[in-house]
Amino acid sequence: QEISSSVIAYLNVDVAVAGPQFSAASSPLLSPLLREVARDVAVVSSSKEETSVYQNWENSVARIDEKSSDKAQTDDVDVRPLGGGSDHVVFQHHLGIPSIDFGFEGSYGTYHSLYDSFRWSSLVDPDFQLHTTAVHVIGVLGLRLADERVIPLSVSSVSKFLNLEYTKLYKQIKNEAVLQLLPTLKSAIDVFEMAALRFEKRLDAARLGNVENSFETQELNDRLIMLERQFLLGEGLPGRAWFKHALYAPGLETGYAVKVFPGIQQLISELKQSNTSMPADSLENHIALVAHAIERASQILQIEIAA
Repeated sequence: QEISSSVIAYLNVDVAVAGPQFSAASSPLLSPLLREVARDVAVVSSSKEETSVYQNWENSVARIDEKSSDKAQTDDVDVRPLGGGSDHVVFQHHLGIPSIDFGFEGSYGTYHSLYDSFRWSSLVDPDFQLHTTAVHVIGVLGLRLADERVIPLSVSSVSKFLNLEYTKLYKQIKNEAVLQLLPTLKSAIDVFEMAALRFEKRLDAARLGNVENSFETQELNDRLIMLERQFLLGEGLPGRAWFKHALYAPGLETGYAVKVFPGIQQLISELKQSNTSMPADSLENHIALVAHAIERASQILQIEIAA
């Protein structure tokens, strides 16, 4: 109860250094902060030429994007939401606490093996410069989340994420009967977008110190803390009640990899496997539940603060 009511965010570092390439995933609420910190923190190096963590990250993502056709059209590094595979799972997917996971990656093969040792770490990062860099990143993230007047969470980033992922979902569906169920979801996303725009204006004013009364900043922060919790489904995802987040979860058949709108995608997959074109009531009901969760989040942003 205490964690659910008061924890702002969870910062996860499972493997700090397994190679030279920075990698990260997070809740959309935290992705702008993560990019800002990555830009501000320099990679600790003996070289005279300073490189930011963000530049390292961009270079790593560029290598991946050469092989991928699913790159978001943006000048920023695309931060994907979290899947499974580490301690963030209970916070992000069960409790609805926005989370970040990051580390420096490289050639896979030693993790959880007999070779995963201090000696191996000293070979990968001989002077422990990347380990030091990872400490700087998590330290700055923690300081900003703890010390800033207005918690540095981005509501507009959630809105952009929802619109982008809805478009992806719509394009991948070929079943006309399923497409006819989606306006409920789109309507909820549109309402959230408008509420987010208004709320971000109030956040900007509070960050500048232009608040209407002494309680407004605390009210804004309280709503920011509770926003991600609104995306939780009471009964959880179809067939796996422990996973409660409506927007993202590890896929049933993707290992640790994330699926967005996981329950919707799962039920559509089951529909395809059933060799029928008519969606079951369970799909329509689940879309309604996801839409309702997004509407709850909109309501948190729309409540007026008393003078």
